[in-house]
Amino acid sequence: MDAAAKPPDFLGVIDAAAKPPADFFDVIDAAAKPPADFLDGDITWLGDYEECLAIHSNLTEDTAIAPFDGEYCLVGIPIPAKVIPNPLAAVSQYLVRLGVCVPDGCSENDTLILLNTVLSKIPNNTMLAASVHCQDPDREFDTRATVVIVIVSLFMTVMVIGTVYDVLYLQWPKSKAQTMAGLLNGEVTEIYHHKITAEEDTPLIGDKTTQEYKPGTFGKILLSFSVYTNGAKILSTNQSAGSLTSVNGIRFISMSWVILGHTYAFLSPLADNQLPFTILMFKRWTFGAILNALVSVDTFFTLSVDGIRVIISLHWKWSSLEKDGMEVNYCKDAWYYNFFYINNFVNLKDTSSQCMAWTWYLANDMQFFVISPLIIIPLFFSKAIGGIVMFVFLLGSWIATGVISKTYNMKPSLVAGGDFFSYFDYYYIKPYCRIGPYLVGMFTGYVLYRTNCKCRINRYINLFVWIVAAGLAIIILYGLYDEINGHPMSVNVAALYNTVHRTLWGACVCWVIFACATGNGGYVNTILSWKAFIPLSRLTYCACIFLPNMCLSYAAAFIASLAFESPMMGLEKVIFRRGEKKD
Repeated sequence: MDAAAKPPDFLGVIDAAAKPPADFFDVIDAAAKPPADFLDGDITWLGDYEECLAIHSNLTEDTAIAPFDGEYCLVGIPIPAKVIPNPLAAVSQYLVRLGVCVPDGCSENDTLILLNTVLSKIPNNTMLAASVHCQDPDREFDTRATVVIVIVSLFMTVMVIGTVYDVLYLQWPKSKAQTMAGLLNGEVTEIYHHKITAEEDTPLIGDKTTQEYKPGTFGKILLSFSVYTNGAKILSTNQSAGSLTSVNGIRFISMSWVILGHTYAFLSPLADNQLPFTILMFKRWTFGAILNALVSVDTFFTLSVDGIRVIISLHWKWSSLEKDGMEVNYCKDAWYYNFFYINNFVNLKDTSSQCMAWTWYLANDMQFFVISPLIIIPLFFSKAIGGIVMFVFLLGSWIATGVISKTYNMKPSLVAGGDFFSYFDYYYIKPYCRIGPYLVGMFTGYVLYRTNCKCRINRYINLFVWIVAAGLAIIILYGLYDEINGHPMSVNVAALYNTVHRTLWGACVCWVIFACATGNGGYVNTILSWKAFIPLSRLTYCACIFLPNMCLSYAAAFIASLAFESPMMGLEKVIFRRGEKKD
């Protein structure tokens, strides 16, 4: 409901100040108040959400206010850069977050006008509200919510049926057969206090051979949803021969790094006393691994070359869950951008066209896969031609990135300041700026394929390359310390950093994979190939969706993998007859 429908609410808020009714005090009490330590950075004033929504005012004869319910709104008031001390002076995204309680007849624009009217009356004040987001009370189920509930309920029902089918027709008979086989072999010596040996005249099981039950197509579909089988597959530490075992550790550590970086990014703006803490952390050079955690995404681009599974499994697993989420109003109108994996070409400032903005990674991944035949096919027929094509793609990416970075005067990092939307929209999410690590990963995979993972390297050369790779990684991670602490790079140096640092990071990751796969990894390979990383690495895709809490991410990822990811992979095998042995 907007102000046009109930105009007395908007004006009545002002009139009520002269003759306040009882409910007016509840509105004031639920609103945020300036806390202590504001000058040191306590800029999050949330008020009382529950108290605000609990307000239900009735019409009275002695007030101009119409009946209303409380509506909670969160207001964002930008802090001028000159007010923020170094090293955060270049960062303009800091907001005073103010929770206010208004009548539900007031629209977001009404609330913004009212607040700015009040703020403009404060002497020497230049800080005005820039954004207002009002939280609707609990909505009734609409058609979309009903459809989602029905779909999830169907998944859960099939999971129960598939699990029961698996246990009754496969697991329990298999367990029973194994027990009986143990009895015949003398492995079980006592059941119900009766001793049994293999030399008994009367066998416990006749000569008739037990036929192993083989499920049909419908049975295989049900098994794709079995919690028992899927859980065992996820938690299994077994891998097929020839697997790059070090990738498991790299994938899990990188996802943990992503979660850690997002934890700081998402929660810091909502924390109390954030500015003193942030300033202290920025001055620690070790904090560079958090500030520059964005390169962890390039690790996943390096590992992305994964065949036909990308275009089928990823599309099924993600697109089936796409049209519902926290940004429900955006996804209602813009879900098809994500469905066709072109959401990284949508203007970020047009929020009505954004649905789950963080899924730009999936769009890039799919776009890289689509163009990969342009490299793989020439590489198949000629190493030289394929190498030239790959280098042309890489050179084109470097040129495009350098030109964009210099044209828009971009900083080498989001935390170094500058225009957030320009950095993110023109550079960070565009495939022609992010394909470098993917190309390096593709080249490394080709080399491992050609050498059959066999390449002995002189120990001194091996040590030298390890030192170079480690040095490059350290420079990429921690080389922005001066930039973040008030000593900015020149435009040309920043453009060079933006152009090559992601590709170089991918090269460092590829060296670790290559060295570990060819027996030159030493203790690094031992650590990254730890079997505990195997099940955790299988959950990284779903964990990415449930950012940012570490434990909750993997717990939710395990459930989501059981319910959606593993069944889709199982159905894929049934439909395309993958993994079957032909007689």
